Amino acid sequence: MALEPNVVSMSIPDALKLAVDFCNTGQLQSAEAICKQVLGFAPGHPDALHLAGVIALHTKKYEEAAASLERAVALAPQVAEYRYNLGLARKELGRLEEAAACFAEAARLAPQFVQARYNLANAMLDLERLDEAEAGFREVLAAQPKNAAALNNLGRALEMKGRLDEGAGQYRAAIAADPEGAAEAYVNLGKLLHTEYRLEEAIKQFSRATELKPELFPAQHNLALALKESGRAELAAQVFNVASMLKKDDAESQFQIGLALVELGRMDEAAARFREVIRLNPERGEGHVNLGVALQERGRMEEAILCYQRAMELKPGLPEIQNNLGVIFHHLGQFARAEECLEKALGLKSEYGHAHCNLGNVDKDIGRIDEAIAHYRQCIAFEPDYADAYSNLLLSLNYSASVSRKEVFEEHREWAKRYEAPLAAKRKAHPNARDPERRLRVGYVSPDYRRHSVAFFIEPLLRHHDRAHFEVFCYSNTLNVDGITPRLMGLADQARNILGMSDERVAELVRADGIDILVDLAGHTAKGRMRLFARKPAPVQAIYLGYPNTSGLEAIDWRITDVHADPPGDGDEFHSERLARLPETFLCYQPPAESTDVRPAPMGKNGHVTFGSFNLLAKATPQVIALWAELLRRLPESRLLLKAAGLGETLARAHVTGEFAKHGIGEERLVLYGKDRDFAAHMARYHEVDIGLDPFPYNGTTTTYDALWMGVPVVTLATDRHAGRVGKSILENLGLPELIAQSESEYLDICLRLAGDLSKLDALRSGMRERMRASPLLDGARLTRNIEAAYRDMWRRYCAA
Repeated sequence: MALEPNVVSMSIPDALKLAVDFCNTGQLQSAEAICKQVLGFAPGHPDALHLAGVIALHTKKYEEAAASLERAVALAPQVAEYRYNLGLARKELGRLEEAAACFAEAARLAPQFVQARYNLANAMLDLERLDEAEAGFREVLAAQPKNAAALNNLGRALEMKGRLDEGAGQYRAAIAADPEGAAEAYVNLGKLLHTEYRLEEAIKQFSRATELKPELFPAQHNLALALKESGRAELAAQVFNVASMLKKDDAESQFQIGLALVELGRMDEAAARFREVIRLNPERGEGHVNLGVALQERGRMEEAILCYQRAMELKPGLPEIQNNLGVIFHHLGQFARAEECLEKALGLKSEYGHAHCNLGNVDKDIGRIDEAIAHYRQCIAFEPDYADAYSNLLLSLNYSASVSRKEVFEEHREWAKRYEAPLAAKRKAHPNARDPERRLRVGYVSPDYRRHSVAFFIEPLLRHHDRAHFEVFCYSNTLNVDGITPRLMGLADQARNILGMSDERVAELVRADGIDILVDLAGHTAKGRMRLFARKPAPVQAIYLGYPNTSGLEAIDWRITDVHADPPGDGDEFHSERLARLPETFLCYQPPAESTDVRPAPMGKNGHVTFGSFNLLAKATPQVIALWAELLRRLPESRLLLKAAGLGETLARAHVTGEFAKHGIGEERLVLYGKDRDFAAHMARYHEVDIGLDPFPYNGTTTTYDALWMGVPVVTLATDRHAGRVGKSILENLGLPELIAQSESEYLDICLRLAGDLSKLDALRSGMRERMRASPLLDGARLTRNIEAAYRDMWRRYCAA
């Protein structure tokens, strides 16, 4: 190279000085070339060997650096700098004990060499010799009290020793010493705060670190983790994405992005991330598990099962795999396989709350309601913060005839005590103008803007709202959207997708939208947002339609019902809300487009009466089955047709037939149907039923309307609570009070009278649709005016207060 002649004419000290200058200005190739020439002239020159080692360190040739520096140390063992740089090379090679020995010797040779003491302390920290690390950093700080790096690492040593408060103090001292250069200290302080669940403070520290050093992976990664835990999944996903760009081949970062995307409901994107995790680390079982979760949520069950099976090969003792398989088989209606998987999960981890909860779900859908309640209680005992499991318990209590109204109410209040009360401090004053007659903004929150019974009943209300006096917002927490979703969203003035948003963020959205009356349509059912309502984002809040009981929340002011389902003066003490009793019906039916024409009663052709119920098996409690069995005994030629999704599977069928067998009713008296191929086929099944039987204490709602629309009269037993008086409300509004029983004996008498009068049955069937059309049950505009009057009354009371 061009420099060679000049180097040749130089003395060795001058040549090495030139090499050092090149090194200091980043011209490492030129510096390396000079060193090689000098070593060619003087192979044992210690300064040249040392400089060659330093250059190799800078270029990350650590083996070469160590070899050169070892020769330099051997030739000049008293030079502290040689020992120090050899320590750096050995540290990079993972030879920590040898590196520590080098730093210790360098510090001994040069007592004022503070950097050697600092790196010795770092080596002790890496070796987890924490007492020596702490002592070393304190020595450094005695000489350099404002050394931010030493303060930060002393904090790490103290934290690792469990002295968290002292560690935090050192991190804060490091930040004070160098506010613009202590990015690592901000991260470490943030991590400590995160472990103490001081999430907002942690986020502040991580954010500052990313401002100072955007390329610092731990800052971006930990910021994303904290954002995710605070419920800001969308922002967390964005930050995880930044972190993943810093470490494109970091499986953990990809994994965390996937988890954040799952919370956002962006399952296809989440699946892509988990596939990347598996590419980077095929043996990571959690990658396969979570890919299965993402696919499962997208309804790709067979692919999800394959993922779980692969995960099981990698981590056979992971109870989450069996739990997730149990959930899939439950979804597929394969209750026996679901039960088997969930019991295996509990065999691996007996205190696994989620598995108890999911086993409770299986029991509920089979009709084993007492067993379901027991599993939910076990889940809550093991996972007391699992609010959704407690909501499952509350829903199940509505099915049981052995639990009093008072007990059910007390359990709802307990939910509020556990999960609402801690959120009371987060409530904010409402700036909404207190004008009693102004146009109101009403928001409806639901996970069921899809093919679901709630959707059929809310559509007439959305369609008929008076836009001159009400502006309508729909907040959709719907995961499995379908063709009905956009139709319903199109009926709102403003539609918001809140799936994946934290309750805190949705509360802020509701406040920003200026909602005056926020209405919950789900209560304690799947994907309900009770903890959103607990934050009181709107000045007036109500519960309506999707849940047959009180919410239990103080933050919900009203429950919308009617004078038949909740007669005035009855049951107010069992509600945390005031009851807004509509004068007629509290819900309006929208007949399915798939329904066929009404046909004559099938008993005229069959020669025997067929009773029927298309309700959930959870409603077929032992008391209900005992009464229905007595009805079949009274009419020995009669049949009972039961239709429920679970009845397509052996475990549920065995449970139902076994319960009837206890009362002497053989399987030949039962006609059991599972899920039909489509909704039209489902509605056509009503052609096989003469008389509908309403269960108790939790009546049917959609099933009763469907049966009546298909001409089938339904006999109901009115009980002491709303869930057991929905049938009464429907039949009173229909003008058929004679089908409402006040006792089990009267229930039997009504059924027997109808079964003995074919002409009466046919007359009821042929005139049922016209009767419904003429009633309040199909008058959406009429219902809407009544609900709007209730809203106006709620608002006026709020303004007056």
